[in-house]
Amino acid sequence: MKPSSPGSNKACAIRAGRVRVWRPGWLSWNPRPKSSRLLSNVLSGPATAVGTTSVGELEAELQRRLAQIELQSHTPSQRHNIPPIRNNLEANSDRFFDRTIPQATTMILREAAGPLHVNEIYNQLIEGGFSFTGHNPTISIAVSLNRNSRFRKVAPGTFDLVIRDAAKAS
Repeated sequence: MKPSSPGSNKACAIRAGRVRVWRPGWLSWNPRPKSSRLLSNVLSGPATAVGTTSVGELEAELQRRLAQIELQSHTPSQRHNIPPIRNNLEANSDRFFDRTIPQATTMILREAAGPLHVNEIYNQLIEGGFSFTGHNPTISIAVSLNRNSRFRKVAPGTFDLVIRDAAKAS
């Protein structure tokens, strides 16, 4: 096969030191159908004038379109249902007034039927009279529970008691 002339609807590309002739719908080094369709669109698409596009521009356009397809075909993973932090909470009691975060959270998780998200724990701590001194109370809760061996992380931002697992195992 001889290299294409400047005015034809074919383009030449250099890959691994060899000259390859590109034809619409044919891609020898990457047999994926999406790639061949993309190359065909690049070569004959309305955005490119035949004979005036350089190989570098064709390769750049092909890479751009491949990246665009990757982004469109990527489906983000489903996020867990994160409970909201309620802003209009008032302390209903002084139950957690003199407790630490791990002590109060142990009481909350014992009463709960299962693991709780830090936002739910925060809401219950505020209702129980706990006062936070930092700027990010939910992060303070997560760090405190991560550092304490009484708790285990079961999902992002969700914690449970380790002793509950031991009770289930026996």
